[in-house]
Amino acid sequence: MEWSSVAPGAFVVLDVVSLALAGAVALFFWRTHRLVPDAGYAVLASAFAVLGLSYLTIGASEFDLIDPGAAIVDAARVGGQFLGVALIFLNYASRFFNLDRRFLTVASRALAAVAVVYLVIYVAPPAFELPDPRSYLGTLRFLEFMLLAAAAGLVAVGVSGRRFADFAVPAAFLLLAVSKYTWAMIAWFGVDDAVPLPYLWRLAALGILLVVVARAGGGPRAEA
Repeated sequence: MEWSSVAPGAFVVLDVVSLALAGAVALFFWRTHRLVPDAGYAVLASAFAVLGLSYLTIGASEFDLIDPGAAIVDAARVGGQFLGVALIFLNYASRFFNLDRRFLTVASRALAAVAVVYLVIYVAPPAFELPDPRSYLGTLRFLEFMLLAAAAGLVAVGVSGRRFADFAVPAAFLLLAVSKYTWAMIAWFGVDDAVPLPYLWRLAALGILLVVVARAGGGPRAEA
């Protein structure tokens, strides 16, 4: 069954809701960064902002605000989401291994620079034929699954089990990881009937994260 032909508008709505949730999470982390200057909060704010923008690009293409066949749509879908996930993993890995926060700042900026170059290569008139981003979508989604699963594990280490957020944050990242794994299976094996599932995992994960950061009040307990 082709779900996109059954209810195309429903997926547009889900992308818009995903954008709103990711944007709200990003704003809470940015507010926390303003209150407690720490590179981790800034990186997490950037990560969720990038994820939200990738959902915006996809949704805009569905509304024909952007040509659905434009290279920027697939490049943003592939590169933008991978950048957001990589930033999330980078933050929690650097914290787990007690790396200098300056390393986190430099590494995150380097990742962002690579992503910008990636987008420019696909948007600018190519000097050579470029591979279709959809040809390696499954591989990147599987890498994102591993990065998010690892981030969930890093967050879960040392959980006391006394606070809602102790379980909520790793659970949210695990749900995001499952959504990426599902997309990888869809891309590799064409399991079209599973298309709604990654949307549900994603919305559940973003909703949980929004509850956590909102309950933290944008303060230093916002799980950076």
